[in-house]
Amino acid sequence: MRFLLLINILFFTLAPLSAQSGENSQSDSLCKEYNLRIFVRSQQITGICVMESREEGSLVGTVINEMGVKVFDFTFKKGQSRILNVIGPANRWFIRRALRKDFNFILAHIFDNEEVKKGRRKMWFEKGDICFSGRHKIEYRFTPLKR
Repeated sequence: MRFLLLINILFFTLAPLSAQSGENSQSDSLCKEYNLRIFVRSQQITGICVMESREEGSLVGTVINEMGVKVFDFTFKKGQSRILNVIGPANRWFIRRALRKDFNFILAHIFDNEEVKKGRRKMWFEKGDICFSGRHKIEYRFTPLKR
C-alpha cells in the first residue's frame, strides 16, 4: 500500500514536467479533434477521435469512447494505416482488417475537402461533418470539436 502511494506521488509530481518538455518538441505538429460516430448495422458507437499530423507527412491518432476508454490507436504513413492497441472485444482479425482498410481511405482523403468515391467506399461532406461509408455497410461520421 505504501508503494502505491509513493508511485502516485511521484507520478503526479513528475507528469507536469514531462508534459512541459513535450510541448516544445511537438511545435511542428497539427492536432485535430473530432466527435466520431460509427454506425454498424442498427448500432451506433460514439466517441472522440484525436489526430496529430507530423511534419514528415504521417498521422497518429486514437479513438476514445465516451467513458474515456481507448478503443484503438492508428498510424498513417506513406498511404498505409496501422490499427494498434485494439480493445479486447473488438480485437478480432476481421474487425482490425476492416478498420485498417477504411482508415486507409479516410486518412488519405480527410483533409482534401472534396467528395471521393472508390468502389464501395465513399467520402462526402454534410453540414460540416466528414462522412464515410465503408465496404461492409459501416458508416463513419467525423464532426469537428469546437473549443
